[in-house]
Amino acid sequence: MAYNLYANGILSLDSQAPFKASNLREPLPPFVTALFIALYPDLGPQLARDGVLEDHGIAHGEGARCVKQVNVIWILLGLSGCWVLAYSVCGSHRVAMLVVVAAYLFFFSVRTTNDPLNIRVFNDSLYTEVPAAVLMLWTGMTMVWLTRSSRVLPPALSGLLLGLLALTKAAFLFVFAALLPLLIAYYVVVRRDLKAPTRWGSIALFCIGFIIVVLPWMARNQVQLDRFEIAERGGLTLYVRALKDQMTSDEAVGANWYWGPRLYQRLVRGTPLGASDGDFAVGGRFERVNRYRLGGDKEAALAGKPEGAVSFYWHARAVNIAWVKRFEAMGLPDPKHAADGVVQRQAERMIFDAPGRHLAMTPLFLWRGIWCFREDPLPYQLWGYQAYAVNVINAFAYLSLLCVFGYAVAHRRYDLLAMTVVPLAMLGFYALLSHNIPRYAAPAIPIMLVSLALIVCGAFSHWTKQRG
Repeated sequence: MAYNLYANGILSLDSQAPFKASNLREPLPPFVTALFIALYPDLGPQLARDGVLEDHGIAHGEGARCVKQVNVIWILLGLSGCWVLAYSVCGSHRVAMLVVVAAYLFFFSVRTTNDPLNIRVFNDSLYTEVPAAVLMLWTGMTMVWLTRSSRVLPPALSGLLLGLLALTKAAFLFVFAALLPLLIAYYVVVRRDLKAPTRWGSIALFCIGFIIVVLPWMARNQVQLDRFEIAERGGLTLYVRALKDQMTSDEAVGANWYWGPRLYQRLVRGTPLGASDGDFAVGGRFERVNRYRLGGDKEAALAGKPEGAVSFYWHARAVNIAWVKRFEAMGLPDPKHAADGVVQRQAERMIFDAPGRHLAMTPLFLWRGIWCFREDPLPYQLWGYQAYAVNVINAFAYLSLLCVFGYAVAHRRYDLLAMTVVPLAMLGFYALLSHNIPRYAAPAIPIMLVSLALIVCGAFSHWTKQRG
């Protein structure tokens, strides 16, 4: 999409003319990447020589290596955002710098990984997690500013940044819808020190900032694609989740082990909560949980044969692709979108037929998303022990985010509430409506680390007061 925007002036996934508009992905990251390509005259031709318009061409070659340097811009913005937000809530330059170092190690590092699936390193790719994390940091900062100021600029900036977040990850459209009533309540109930025009003007500017960013893109999709949305593919994600809701209680226990951290897996091994790698292999009792099983699942899915795909994930993909092939044979102009709509409706029926089961399975998917930290942040061969230490830090950082939110609610610390509400809304959305792979939760890592620093600073301050 980024290369087509650079070379052909359109966000499209087509490899040759005519290039048709697409909204398969959110537009902001491809737009920034296209701008980055345009700044370097030799980069576009290099990408063309590397076969960027062929399947997976962007993953390899000198051009791919160069274009992924766009992430350096995001990293610099992210690390500066970490420092500003940490200093704003902790009040210490040293603590803010420690947060920056931790955020680099656990999220922004560009070092390669020992993780065989490479799912927790985002800067050697064009995944949207890094841009989302950066924008969430700066959104959090402007919302903290909003609670500490009587000016109308902070709510306007917050709306703009939240709009950019929605154009990076469409889930933030729903976060905005959930956040708006809270913002109205804050200005109406809490900020009575402000005059009514200022209060309602701030709310209006927050909404206007969001709308002027998001609405043009959604209008473009309505005009060119006849659908008023930010991005498609939501149907497949929901269908994967609906299928995984159908796992048995034994499979849920297995999934809890499989999706848990290494430390947990070691602690419960040999107990009723434990499992072994063989349980997730072909023929194993939990094989449906493992999307990486080597049993022809991917081949069956790509052929559109659900009966040949055993794992939940590839079975869902197979159903989706079967519908795509059916609609292609019927001559529909956009078979992929039509198929996504079909599987979305199927998923909605499955969830609404058993809402209690869906809600009961949500904690399992929340658990899966918790373990989003990379387990090898240091360049040493300490894979096992390092992973265990990271698991502990990961757990404390996630709990710190929840604790800061709870403290903010209990003690009416609206600045801390503003910092934590957006990442928590994102985490809740993915746990409720997706299969919540760890990558989905990763954009919250920097704010988790800020929260952890805040908890540690508070505990240390309390301890020194007790001693003194």
